[in-house]
Amino acid sequence: MKLQTKTHEKNQEMVGKRIEEAWTVSVEHYPTFNPLDAYTHTPFGRILHWLEIKCRDIVWGQYDDIFMSFEKFLPLYLAAITTRIPGVFVVRCAGDDIRAVNVLEIDARKYEILNVGRKDRNNPLDSEPIIHVPSDLFVKIEDSMWL
Repeated sequence: MKLQTKTHEKNQEMVGKRIEEAWTVSVEHYPTFNPLDAYTHTPFGRILHWLEIKCRDIVWGQYDDIFMSFEKFLPLYLAAITTRIPGVFVVRCAGDDIRAVNVLEIDARKYEILNVGRKDRNNPLDSEPIIHVPSDLFVKIEDSMWL
């Protein structure tokens, strides 16, 4: 399990606020060890979306794809197909450019999946599979809410 820093939590809270404004919903964040980051809901508590939120220090379009941990993809995908509630992968890039994609639009059979890890941590266990999600699948959060 990976721990989140205070910076990660602060960034996710900021993205949640922007989603609330753009989609006119409430966002609740799950505790650190939950496989999902957050969910949106109505004032009466009905869940509208499952959320996976990532913040990147890149300019949107700098790369052809955005990587997503397969460990995060699977629970979001399973939640979406088993509940018929949209699972949404949300990415904030530099300049507060926030975009999202419905996880059901990510066909893992079509996109490259690699096993990667950080070499600067000197930990041979620090590796995981990631899926490369094409950037052109994402839409600005103000342009869609997948209801």
